[in-house]
Amino acid sequence: MRAIAGIYGKSDSDTEQLLGEMLKRMSHRGKSQTVVRGDDFILGALGEADCWQDSQNKNRVVLRDGQSLADENREQLFSRLVSTTGEIAAREIIQKLRPPCCLAAVTETGLLLSRDQLGLSFLNYLINEDITYFATEMKALRALDNRELISPQDKIRKLAPGTILSSSRREIINFEVEFLPTRSVNFDSSRKETYSEKEIDEFCGQLEKLLRSAVVEKIEPDRRTGLLLSGGLDSSIIAALAAEESEKKLPSFSVGVAGSPDLENARQVAEHLGTDHREYVYGEEEMLEVLPEVIYFQETFDAPLIRSSVPNYLLSRFVAREGCEILLSGEGSDELFAGYDYLKERNMNEINTELQKLVEALGQVGLQRVDRMNGAHGLDCRLPFLTPEMVEFALTIPPDLKLKWDNSRKKEHPIEKWILRRAFSDYLPEEIVWRDKQMFGEGSGSIDLCQALNRRGEIEVYGETIELDDDFCGEGVYGEEIRQQFLEEEGVLVRSQEEYFYYLIFKRFYPEPTRLPDLSRWKKSYQE
Repeated sequence: MRAIAGIYGKSDSDTEQLLGEMLKRMSHRGKSQTVVRGDDFILGALGEADCWQDSQNKNRVVLRDGQSLADENREQLFSRLVSTTGEIAAREIIQKLRPPCCLAAVTETGLLLSRDQLGLSFLNYLINEDITYFATEMKALRALDNRELISPQDKIRKLAPGTILSSSRREIINFEVEFLPTRSVNFDSSRKETYSEKEIDEFCGQLEKLLRSAVVEKIEPDRRTGLLLSGGLDSSIIAALAAEESEKKLPSFSVGVAGSPDLENARQVAEHLGTDHREYVYGEEEMLEVLPEVIYFQETFDAPLIRSSVPNYLLSRFVAREGCEILLSGEGSDELFAGYDYLKERNMNEINTELQKLVEALGQVGLQRVDRMNGAHGLDCRLPFLTPEMVEFALTIPPDLKLKWDNSRKKEHPIEKWILRRAFSDYLPEEIVWRDKQMFGEGSGSIDLCQALNRRGEIEVYGETIELDDDFCGEGVYGEEIRQQFLEEEGVLVRSQEEYFYYLIFKRFYPEPTRLPDLSRWKKSYQE
C-alpha cells in the first residue's frame, strides 16, 4: 500500500512538522516513509509510493502513488516530466503511466498534480494563497485545522479522474481517456439475435485472453496474494483465473453473517477451484462496533456506500491479519457488462453510453470504498477488470450481448452480463455462472445494519453516546421539511434518517462539512 502528501510554496521547520502530521494520519497505508525537500516545498511518500529526485537539481521531484514502474521507463519519464515547460507534454507523459496512478511533480513551471483516467488512485488538495497542500486521503489535510494557516473559506477539493492541476495556472486541465471509446457501439435492431456462434466465440475468446493477462499482471509471486471470493460471478471468475496462473495455492476469503448466501456460494467455488479457503463470520454487534471506524476511513456518510463498506472493512481486516499484502477483486465488472437491474429498463441504444458514464463515475464513488476499506489495513486491492485493455474492449461489445434474452435459461428478463457468463461458463459450476446478481451488502448480510441499529438505539463515538430517533429506517421523523431545514442550516443534503445518523458520526471526525470536497456519495443521495 502507499500514499503521498506534500506542501508546495513553503519549506521550513514548521512545514516539515506539518507534513509529518499529515503522513501520520495515513500511516495505515505504509510504514516506510520518504521525505524530500526543495527551496520552497517538502513532499513525503509512504509505503510503496515512488519518490524520485533529480540528481542534478533537487528542486525537480516526482512522487508517484501507483504500482511498480520499470526502472528504464521511470528514469526517462520522470526526467522528461520535470524538465517540461508546458502541460501538454506533461499530459502526454502522464497518459503513458498505467492506472492506478497519481502524480505530484515539481517541474520547471511549478507543481503539477495528476490523477489517472479511471480514478483508481485518489488525490485531495487545498490551496491557500500561494501554498498548495495535497494528500492521498482527505483526513491528512485535516492536520491543517488546528493551525492558523487556512481560512474558513479554504475548501478541500478532490482532484477529478483524468485531470491535471497546475499551480502556475491554478487551473484544472482535462486530458482525454485514451482507452475509453470516443463513441459507443450502439444496438442495431437488424442484428438482434443474429450473432453467429463464431462471432460470439470470438468475443468470448478475447475476453478470456484480456482478463487472464490482467490477472497475471496483478499477481506478484514474491508477495502473498489473496482472493476476494463472494461466490458471485465476478469474484469467482477472477479467482478461477488466478488459481490457474499462480504457482502457489492461493488463499481465498469470504465474509458474511451466519447463513448468508455469500458464504455458501463462496464455499462451493473454493472447493471447485481448490483454493485455501477461509471465512469470516460476523454478527450484529461487530457491525455496530466497526461502524464509526468505517465512516472515519471511508470519509463519507452516504448510506448505501456505508452499508457496503462494513463487510468490506471486516473482510480486509481479516485478510491483512492472515498475512496477505495483495487482494484481487472483481470490482468494475457490473459497469462494463451491464450488471445493474435498472439497465434492463433502458432502451438498448442507451446501454453502452450509460455504461461508459458508469465507468467514468467509478472513481467518484465505488472505487473509494475499495481504496479506503482495504487501505485502512495496508492492503493493496487490485482490479483486473479495470485494466485499460479490458475497459476498452468491454465498452465495444454490442450491448445486446451484455443484456441478452436467453430462452434456455427461462428468465422473464434479459440476463445481465450474458457474454461474460458465456465466456467463462467452463471455469465454474453452472449454478454460479448463471446465478442472479446480488449486491455485496445483500449477499454478505450487512444490509441488516439498519435493523441492528434500530435494535441498539444508540452508538458510542469518542466516548459520546449518540441516540437514534424513532422510525430509523424510513422517512420517519426525517421528512421533507426537516431535510430542507437541515440543508439550509448545515449546507449539506442528508436524505434519510439513516443517513442523518451516519452524518452525526461523520461530524465527530470531520467538523465543518461544508469545507470538505464533494464527498463520495451516490448521485441520488444528494440530488433529487
